[in-house]
Amino acid sequence: MQALEDEKFRRIGFWGIGGARKTTLVTNLNNKLKSCLLKQPFSIVLWATVTNVLEMKKTQIQIAEILNLEVKMEDCIQRTASRLFERQERERERKFVLILDDGWEKIDSDSLGVPQPENHAPKITMVLKS
Repeated sequence: MQALEDEKFRRIGFWGIGGARKTTLVTNLNNKLKSCLLKQPFSIVLWATVTNVLEMKKTQIQIAEILNLEVKMEDCIQRTASRLFERQERERERKFVLILDDGWEKIDSDSLGVPQPENHAPKITMVLKS
C-alpha cells in the first residue's frame, strides 16, 4: 500500500512459482482499493486476467467492461486498443490502478490500449502478477 501511495512507483510487479499466493495477494489489494473503508486514492481500479499475448482481445474486453466502453469481439486488437486509449485519455484527470493477473509474457501496454504510466500526467499504477 505504501508503494501505491508513493509517486515514485509507476509499476509494481509480483512474480514467483505457482501456488505462492500471488493471486490471493492482488485479489486482497483489489478488494481493499475498492472498499468504502479505505480513502480512495484512485478513481478506478481495473482488473484483467492475461492468459497469453494471443488472447489480448479478451483482456481488452475485460478492461472495456470496467470502463463501460462497448467493444466487439470482431473488432481488431489495434482498433480496440485505440478506443481504450482514447477513452482513458479523455479522463486524464483520473488516477487509476491496472491489475494484470496471470501474465506469463511481457505485455505491451500500448498494444493493450493502456497509456504508459511514465507518459501519463496523473498517476497510473500497473500491478503485474505472473
